[in-house]
Amino acid sequence: MKAQRESPAQSPVEERQAEIDEILERLRKLIRLSGLRYRDIEERHGWGKDYIGQVLTGSVHISMDHLLAILRSLEISPEQFFDHLDRRPRS
Repeated sequence: MKAQRESPAQSPVEERQAEIDEILERLRKLIRLSGLRYRDIEERHGWGKDYIGQVLTGSVHISMDHLLAILRSLEISPEQFFDHLDRRPRS
């Protein structure tokens, strides 16, 4: 029987990436639940086709202005969107 090894603590870079991934997943889920298509949001704000898809896959970094614009389209306040981060256990 092998002894279980503890997984090493995440580096600050890995922690940051995990938070970014969590934020993008939350944004993806909220867009899906809203019933809006990515293209609907892109057209509303004058963004190029596939911009949101590129953001959600991490190909393009999103600006705070664009994140806030998406949240307005979803009728979600920044406080509501980021509230889940305050509830996560801290390491």
